[in-house]
Amino acid sequence: MPEDQKRKIMDKQVEEILKLLSPCTPDQREIIYKELRKEFKIHPLENKLNITAEIILEAISKVESGLTLRMMRGVIAKQHLSLKSLLNYLIGVT
Repeated sequence: MPEDQKRKIMDKQVEEILKLLSPCTPDQREIIYKELRKEFKIHPLENKLNITAEIILEAISKVESGLTLRMMRGVIAKQHLSLKSLLNYLIGVT
C-alpha cells in the first residue's frame, strides 16, 4: 500500500477516535489516558529511572527541603529560558 494511502487511513482513524472522545466524561478520558500512558512515555527520564513521570513528580512534590525545590525551580527556569531563546532564534526574533 502506498505511503500516502496509509496516511489517509491513519488520519481517518484518528479523526474517528477524536470524535468518539468528545462526548466522553472526564472519568472516561482518564481511563483512556491511563491506558495510553502504559504504552507511551512522556519523557526519557522515565526509561532511565524505570518509573513513570507521575511517580517522579509525586516524589518531587513530597520533598520537604526548600533547598531541593529551589534547585528544581532553578533548573526548570534555566531550561525554559534556553528553550525560549532557541525558539526566538529559530523564528528570527531578537
